[in-house]
Parts: sequence; C-alpha cells; structure tokens
Amino acid sequence: MPNKQPTAGKRARTAARAGAKYTAALRHERGAHPLPPHLALFDADALDEGERMVVDCLRALVAEGKPLAVRMAEPDAEVVEARMRAEEEGVRPQWKRWASVVAAFDGYVLRETQYGPARFGYTSTSRGPRVPVPVRAADGTVTVVAMPEWAWLHEGQWIREHTGWPVEAPGRIVDPPQEFSPGPGLRWQVAVWLDLAHEGKVLGEDYAGGTSGWSTVGWSTSREDARQVARAYVAHRGNHARAGVIEHGTDNGVVSLTVDTYFPAPEAPARPRPPALGEPRGTLAAGPRPASPDRSEIPELPGTREPSTRRTRR
Repeated sequence: MPNKQPTAGKRARTAARAGAKYTAALRHERGAHPLPPHLALFDADALDEGERMVVDCLRALVAEGKPLAVRMAEPDAEVVEARMRAEEEGVRPQWKRWASVVAAFDGYVLRETQYGPARFGYTSTSRGPRVPVPVRAADGTVTVVAMPEWAWLHEGQWIREHTGWPVEAPGRIVDPPQEFSPGPGLRWQVAVWLDLAHEGKVLGEDYAGGTSGWSTVGWSTSREDARQVARAYVAHRGNHARAGVIEHGTDNGVVSLTVDTYFPAPEAPARPRPPALGEPRGTLAAGPRPASPDRSEIPELPGTREPSTRRTRR
C-alpha cells in the first residue's frame, strides 16, 4: 500500500516541536490567505472523530460555494425575562442582541444570550470556546479558522463579533449600517471597521469593554475627498480592517450605497508612532498651512440659524 502523506496539521506540529510556532507553520503549509492576523487556524487533526466530521462537512459546503445554515435555539431564560418585562412596561428593548454559536454538520446553531462576551467566566488563560469557521479564498482554497463563539445581530443579520463576517457566509466584512446624513451637502460618508484585536488576542472576552464594529469617521461634500480619507485609514497595518465610502441621496434619508471599499495591503507598513521621551523629534513640513474653507462654503442644516448675540447689561 502507498504511504499516506502527512497532513498540513501534522507537518505543522512537527515544525512546532522543532521550535517553530504552530500557527505560523500551519499558515506556511496552507499558503497565504487574507485572514485577520489575530485568528488562529483550526487544528482538525487534534479533534475526536465526531468533531472532525463536523469540520469536514462545513469545509465541503464552503468549498462548493453553498451558504451555511443558521438555526436559532431557545434563548437563555434571562433574555426571555427581559423581553417580557419590556413588553409589560411598553418599551422596546434597545440593547445589542448577542448569541453564542455552536457548529453543526450543515451550519451553526445560535442561542441568544443577554450579555455576550462581557459575561463572567473568562480569564486571561481561559478565553472561552473556539468555533470552526471555514473561509473560501478566491482561488477556491478553504481554510478553517478558530473563531470566538460570539455573534451579534447587525441590521437583521447575525455576524461574527470579532471579524464582522456573516455567520452563513464567512470571509467578508458586512457593509456599514444605514445612517442619516447630517446635511444635504454632505453626501459622502467615510466609515471604518475598527478591529479590536491586540497581540494575538481578541478584546471584550474577559471584561466589559468595547467590541469591534463600524465607526463613521467623517462626512464629505465630494467623493474624491472621502476616498482620500478612507485610503489614509488603511495605509498602515493596524486596527482598521476595512474602510468604505458610502454615497447618500439628496433627500437626506437613510438610503445609501457603498461605492468604494479599501483594505490594508498585505505589505502595508506599520503605523508610525510619536517619538518617545528623549528621542529626537521631527520638524514641521515646509510650506504654508492649507487654508480652511470659508464658513459660507460649508452647507448648513435645514432650520438652523445664526447664533443669537447676547446683549451685555451695563
């Protein structure tokens, strides 16, 4: 019988025993893939037979380009109690809706919970379970990454909390949420996905804090200016995983369309830091400072008026 070739995971473990980092060795074995750097690859060879079969089924579905099924289980009792209390008081719940994700043969099962990754029980050494998530590259290669268990509801769609990927179609950050334009002349919105990964870990799992998500960083009167701002946010390696330019209509409504999308380049340089205490500081750029636009050039909001001038009593 022919000798069975070792899998990428086995070769990576061999490299790890020789001193290499397992995740880095596994990435080298499976080739480059545009994945967030804080995500570890899933080692299916270390699982038991049942869990390995689940991973293989998910990988096969994604390789065929099929969406993964998403089913909702019974929510936690505290979620049901909070909803009933809100209905009795006649108010609409305003909190973010969280769900814990468990892998199944054809997709994922979500159980809604009230507190998400800010709940108690996580420590610096035990950061909660990891869920296998297969991601298909443009060349058809499927890589299975180990994702934290949490998802949250984004405009009617459940997305991965730490990457912004839809649960049923992982690999691409969802578009920015719909927002009102602050003025008729400000038709171009610039939004960035703030990724709170830090030193190979994901924040928000062992303490109550901010989580990854979209953030509007500015509005512009021209598409070219908005593009320039968006490109500046992804020019360096950092916590800005995607930048988008969104066009709004002239009716000041919420109907918008993402027209430009930017991602950090794989070879993007590190973000420059200010000089530390005692280090030599740079000099100001030569030439005159760019002039700010005149107040008459800035469109005003409907219904606004000049600020009243108070009379000083003598």
